[in-house]
Amino acid sequence: ARFSDALHSVTQPGLGADATAVYELLRTSCALPDPAECTSEDYNSMLTAIHARTETWRALPGVVSLDVLETTFYEAETARIVKMYTASLLANANGWTDDYTAKMTAVRVVWDVEIDVDAMDSKLASTDWNNGVNACWFYLLPDQSSGTWEIWSSVGCKVPPQYSVDPAGLPFEESAQPTVSLTQYDSYEAAYNSLPWENNAFALVQELKNDACTVVSWTYVGTPHGTSAVLNAIYADGTAAFLPLPPRSNIAGVADSPENLALSADSLAYTASFNDNLVNMAGTALWHKAGTYHYIYDIASKTVSLTVTDN
Repeated sequence: ARFSDALHSVTQPGLGADATAVYELLRTSCALPDPAECTSEDYNSMLTAIHARTETWRALPGVVSLDVLETTFYEAETARIVKMYTASLLANANGWTDDYTAKMTAVRVVWDVEIDVDAMDSKLASTDWNNGVNACWFYLLPDQSSGTWEIWSSVGCKVPPQYSVDPAGLPFEESAQPTVSLTQYDSYEAAYNSLPWENNAFALVQELKNDACTVVSWTYVGTPHGTSAVLNAIYADGTAAFLPLPPRSNIAGVADSPENLALSADSLAYTASFNDNLVNMAGTALWHKAGTYHYIYDIASKTVSLTVTDN
């Protein structure tokens, strides 16, 4: 048994302010457990609970539209909240063991809402929502009988910078810059065979050839974050060029296959398009911007130019 187990008989009604402060000092001196590991079934159950809550919001009077932009599990906030509540007076009053409290999980949800303030029912919804982007923390625990995860509590939080900044004028994230990287092999065959042709996750999208090089568009499929596309130009001297693709998300390397590939004697042209601006988490740079990306890769100089036009 943990030392903190001996504290569970102490509950709020029997303590004054000074005794409560002493209790907190005693509690935080204990070896409190780390957050519990969650299974895939746990995560799915939590997402189901959160989806049900946001669907309830969407159906509220005065909610014209509501789009969930982000649902993110946060280890740091989970650790903070588990430490705060383990063997706390509130946990004791609810009969929560340390092991049960350690299951508490923090999830940040960000949503974009359009509301008709006059039509909102203050008894059913938060009246401090803003038209536009809002954010909150959900704190979830499993039902002690059924094991089904439920939202135990929620609290509004600051909208992440990536949703509150104006993307106009922001530079590209460093890893999203349109640059070409080169790897030198002993021969064309060695460079061509360096591609993971035998990997079960490899999928060839398109292959084009001219006298100077072979262009190979391919992807890793079945990855946790979706399609991870790659575009290579393989040269006769064994040079393998990795051509830029705009990232689909803020996870580097996650990109869709290029569109409209056109190979001439001197260059390779290709495009990609997005309907949204994607800002990095710090709100300081763009992963991608809304519009159509037009890439021109110069085969001789191994350099690329990029122009982004509005959709």
